[in-house]
Amino acid sequence: MSDLQEVQAAVEGVRRVSPGIPIVTTMTFDTHGHTMMGVTPEQAVEIISELDVIAFGGNCGNGPDEIITVIEKMHTAAPDAVLVAKANAGIPRLKKGVTVFDATPADMAGYAKKVCDLGARIVGACCGSTPDHIVAIAEAIA
Repeated sequence: MSDLQEVQAAVEGVRRVSPGIPIVTTMTFDTHGHTMMGVTPEQAVEIISELDVIAFGGNCGNGPDEIITVIEKMHTAAPDAVLVAKANAGIPRLKKGVTVFDATPADMAGYAKKVCDLGARIVGACCGSTPDHIVAIAEAIA
């Protein structure tokens, strides 16, 4: 089953259980601009746009720069779509036995401003993000 088939199946499943619920869906893209199964942001837009969800976009991945590119491509493909950007705080790595992420709150604030400028309307954060990251994002786009 491809990434897009999984999204379609999930959306259909939600609709069966709760037909009136608004649905938002995101996919994870790698630094090469594809999902694990090779789907591009443009291909995702083509299929997800037909599912009548209220918003869609990209989440997690390898950090803010990756999501910036995804949002730019999705916005170009669907300028009127409500796009979601939820970058993680970089790639996790171990430092003295503790998992750390490289993106600072300032990095996440910069990412938030860029994705808003590129068309994202729902902006958040994912793995490795702390309350300080969220505050920086909120302040940057307020």
